[in-house]
This record gives sequence, structure tokens and C-alpha cells, in this order.
Amino acid sequence: MNLLYISKSERSFRIIILATLIILFTIIFLGCSRKETNNSSREDQYELLEYDKFQGSAGYEELMFVYDTQTGLYGLYDTDTKTYIVDPEYVSISQFADNGLAVACLDGYYGYINSKGEVAVDFYFENAQNFQNGYAIVGLENGQGLINESGDYVIQPQYEELVWLGDTILQYKDETTELYGICDVSGNILSNPEYEGMILEGDYIFAQIEDEENEFFVFNKDGFSIFGEGTSLEQVQCIEQKSYGIYLAKCQGVSEPNIIGFSYTGGTYDDTWYSYLDGEFNMLSYGPYQDAKQFNSNGYAVISLRQDDWGNKTWGVIDKEGNYICSLPELHLGRANNFYTVANGYFVIGEGYTGTYGMDIEKRMALVSMTTGEIVEYESITFVDDSDYTIVQDINTNLFGMYDGNKLVLECVYDNIEVDTNKNIVTKRGAKEEIYNN
Repeated sequence: MNLLYISKSERSFRIIILATLIILFTIIFLGCSRKETNNSSREDQYELLEYDKFQGSAGYEELMFVYDTQTGLYGLYDTDTKTYIVDPEYVSISQFADNGLAVACLDGYYGYINSKGEVAVDFYFENAQNFQNGYAIVGLENGQGLINESGDYVIQPQYEELVWLGDTILQYKDETTELYGICDVSGNILSNPEYEGMILEGDYIFAQIEDEENEFFVFNKDGFSIFGEGTSLEQVQCIEQKSYGIYLAKCQGVSEPNIIGFSYTGGTYDDTWYSYLDGEFNMLSYGPYQDAKQFNSNGYAVISLRQDDWGNKTWGVIDKEGNYICSLPELHLGRANNFYTVANGYFVIGEGYTGTYGMDIEKRMALVSMTTGEIVEYESITFVDDSDYTIVQDINTNLFGMYDGNKLVLECVYDNIEVDTNKNIVTKRGAKEEIYNN
């Protein structure tokens, strides 16, 4: 009988091979077990947020936030591949801009990451906004500036505030004056800081003039003035906000009045005067006027004319076509500053003030008939928009009444009369509250 002989060296080699295989198997087994444990632990610790943050980011609808319930940090999860793109390490993540970058906060500083979770712009900003047309507003301790997609400054951090006004221009706030101006994305100053605020409406920027609540200068979407020298509106200094489709313009310079339906003999205006612009900033053919007010919802406006060399004014009312409707009587409600403010087709509100500047001044109000010129003084007067109603408050009793057209339909016996959210007229008298039905 033949016996299989294995030398000592061969036996040792086989033992080594077997031991190696056992060790490798153990490592693989333990690794898989640990991986399953880690995955299980991660699923327990992480929460996928059903949040529409990325639904506004075209091309990134598959992304979801991953929220770590223990650390309170955020990451990214891809619902298509069912993989964690970024484990939770950020305090916050914004939606992705058109250039594929999102703002993220890490350890109190802001930077930018891409949809793969890679850092595109490092984390050293104190605040940051999403990219817009290749630029992003960022902030450091010394102010806000603008960076490009490489993270390089195109506007150094220097402004107290930067706000987008369009695709290529921004509103900046000067720290010293606390006023606003306009610059482009290269930092070029298009308007000095001399406005109290700016409003973007359509293709135009309305810049509020300092210390004037309702006077605005207007810029186009490229940041250039539509008024002044070299424009078709070179005499316009500023406008009031649009009222029922028409702007009231304050102008400067020599102008010849053109009053439709009224014979004006006062000569030319050679200082400040007023006119009207349509919604596209075209000067309307009627006017100008020595003074003017905005149009009411009924389509009437109060204007005044200078009749003689002494500066005496004749007040009147025009409609939206510029037709002169009627003249108004002189007001003597106070010792000075008597003027008219608004008309509704039946009445005009007049105001006057007692006292002098620096002393107690009392405001007086009167309702003046456009047909008879009758003047009735009230404590307060309110025209109800898009109606013929006028709410008045008795000067002696402080109780309220109401006109419908030129007729007093509710005597001044009510504690209050107001318009509710459904545009109903609501009267209140003691505990009784009723809706007025004409």
C-alpha cells in the first residue's frame, strides 16, 4: 500500500494558506456586518425631509435634504440613485442657482457647493446669497460685495447693503449717509447715494427723493435716468407714484400753459410747474399747471393756475382728458395754506391750517360742491374709491354721516362708518352694526 507523503514544509505552507483564507473570510464578513450596521445606524439617525426647496431649481428635482437628528446638520440625498451625496455637515443649504451652485453654511461661515457636494467657493463669508447671472452678493465684517463664479471679487465688500434691481444693476446703501444709489456688476456708479429707498416696478426703478415721502426719480432697467438733460422729459424733476394710470410730474423751466376749456391770461411759467404723464411716461398734451394733485378713482384731479402777477391762484377741476370741469371758490378755513386736494366728480376736499410754523397748527377740512360751490366744514372727509360715496365726520359731534353722489343719505349720527373687506359700507351706532343698502 502506497502512502501519500507530505513533507513538513508542504504541510506548513498548506496551513498558512488555510489560515490566510480564514482571516480574509473573517475580515470580509466583519466588514459586511459593520457596513450593514453602519447603514442601519445611518438610516436610524438620518431623516429625509419631504421639502420642496429644490423644486424651484431646474434639473435638481431629484435632490432631498438629509437631516441628522443628532447633530441638527444637513446633507444631500439623490432619490434617483438612492445615495447620500453629502452626509449631514452643513448648518444650511439653499436651492441651486442656474449655474449649479448652492449657498451652504459650515461652522458659521458661508460658501458654495455644487450638486455633487463639491466645494466650489470656500467658506469664509459672513453671509451670502444665491448666484444671479453669474454673480453673487456676499458679506464680510466690513460690508457687502459681489463675487463671480470663481469666488473673485468684482465689487469689494464695502457697502452696508446690496440689493439686485435687475439683471446687471444693484442698489447700494452708503454707510455714511444711509442713502441709496445704483451701481452695475463691475462696480461702476450709475447714481450717487442720494435716495431714501428704491422700488423696482416692471422695467423701471423708482428712487424716493430724500425727505420727500411721495416724490420719486425714475431710472430704466439699465440704471439710467429717464428724466433730465438729453431725454424727452428733460424738464421733469420728479414724479409722484402712479394714481389710476397717470403720474403727476413736478417740472422746472419755462413752459406755456394749455388749459382745455379755460382762458388763461397769466403768461408763461418760468419756475416750478406740474403736468401729467401716462403709464409709459409720455407727457400728456394738457397742462402745465401752477399746482396739481393726483387723479381720484372717479377720474378727476384738482389743479391750480396763477392768474396775475401777484401770484393769486384760481383752483379748478379737470378730467382725465384734460377738460376743465369747473372753477373752485377761494378757501378761508385757516389763516394760511388753504388749498384743495382731491375731487370725485361731485365734491372737492379743501384743507386749511391755523397758526404759524413753530406753533400749534390745527388742520381744517371742508367739502366743496363742484356744481354750487357750497362749502361745508367737517372734522374729516373720506372719498370711497370706485364709488360715489363720501364719508364725513361732524366737526361738533365727531359723529359720522355719508353722501351718495351729491346727496346726504346718512345723517351724522353714527359712531363710525367704514368700508369692510368686501367693499360694503358698514355703519356702527352703539352696539348695532349694519350694512348700508341704498
